[in-house]
Amino acid sequence: MCDFSVLYFGVEIELIASPRFLYLPHTRAVYYEQLAQALKQRRLRAAADSLVSYCKHPEHYDKWWITKDGSLGKPEYPRIALEAVSPIMRSDYTWEREIDTFWGAWSDGFQKPDSSIKCGAHIHVSPYPDKRFGLPQLQDIAYGVIYYEPLIGCILPYHRRQNPFCRPNTMRSRQLENIVLQGWNEMTMLQIFWQSVYSTNSKEGLRDLMQSGFHARRVLWNFDHVVSGGSGTVEFRGGPGLRDTVQTKRWVSFVLAFVHLCLTKVS
Repeated sequence: MCDFSVLYFGVEIELIASPRFLYLPHTRAVYYEQLAQALKQRRLRAAADSLVSYCKHPEHYDKWWITKDGSLGKPEYPRIALEAVSPIMRSDYTWEREIDTFWGAWSDGFQKPDSSIKCGAHIHVSPYPDKRFGLPQLQDIAYGVIYYEPLIGCILPYHRRQNPFCRPNTMRSRQLENIVLQGWNEMTMLQIFWQSVYSTNSKEGLRDLMQSGFHARRVLWNFDHVVSGGSGTVEFRGGPGLRDTVQTKRWVSFVLAFVHLCLTKVS
């Protein structure tokens, strides 16, 4: 049985930055390996993508994975673009220390990351110890996502509010958008949202309610991973480019607190 006071999570951090020291050849793979080695020296498990064949993540999410992100393009020399994918961490463990250690290792080889609107952060959450939410829990999270969507929009940085890679769910779902366009008063609209969410009878049905269309995964709260064959996580895609340890811990804490709120208060 899941104890929702404890959650698993992982964070994907997109970064563009200048190396402190330049190497030849000046290729991304060289600097990816350098960062992985710096993490290992600080006793964190890590591996670097050799870029011989593209691999988005390590097999079991048990280490830091330094890889590329196609959306960042090729920045101006000498900057390097990369994505750092964390291992799975527990919210009751010393995860803050792991984040501190990552950024300490980062500073060994890179300058402070650029403040680029191209960069974002994705935070994945799943329950402890099962790593998969049941349908009732996913419904609670989904309704919380809809109910609090205007408030969450207010705390997002401006460039993330209408970003095509993290559109609000009510704007990326045909069904939810149709409800909004009917022009009902707020109370009636929330009741219809509630009925729509809690009348779904499968995870696939809930996923299809919360996001649809060709760019369905480019949504603020991504439910695509909860269906069969997925990792089981709910993914928050609205984080800005993270540039230091404090910012990283704040956004992780927000997402964990929000999911916990949905699981304990919404229903």
